[in-house]
Amino acid sequence: MDINLILNKINFVSRYKEICLDHNDYENRLRGRNTKRYLAILKKLDENFSYVSKDKFFTLKYEYEAFELNLGLVINDGLVEPSLYVIRNEDWILYHRFDFISEKLHPGFRENFNLPKYKAEAELEAVLTEILKLYKDIRVAFVKDF
Repeated sequence: MDINLILNKINFVSRYKEICLDHNDYENRLRGRNTKRYLAILKKLDENFSYVSKDKFFTLKYEYEAFELNLGLVINDGLVEPSLYVIRNEDWILYHRFDFISEKLHPGFRENFNLPKYKAEAELEAVLTEILKLYKDIRVAFVKDF
């Protein structure tokens, strides 16, 4: 199984780039951290989200046979840091932020794009909705190609 083929199949880089382009106002981003509110937004999108207080990130786990395919999110100071990690029988196959994955697939990506930004909770919800769509498409492609 080649995770890069799966990511290319769903146009991961171009879709993540669009999210970054559409949500890129660094100067006016919403400052601060409101973990309870962010978790409520995430649970509205998918009730299986949880918060890992030790590491200060949100996670959505998906298990398929010997694999775990997980989405991690750090939400803070108007920035969303999405990560994808794939574990097989307790061996970590992949663990990177979306921008680092995009850089690996398309060198130079991080020179112009990295993390989506949000100015208000409504924009945060829009960003999270798009990231969740991307993650769910990864899951579907992963199961099909496994």
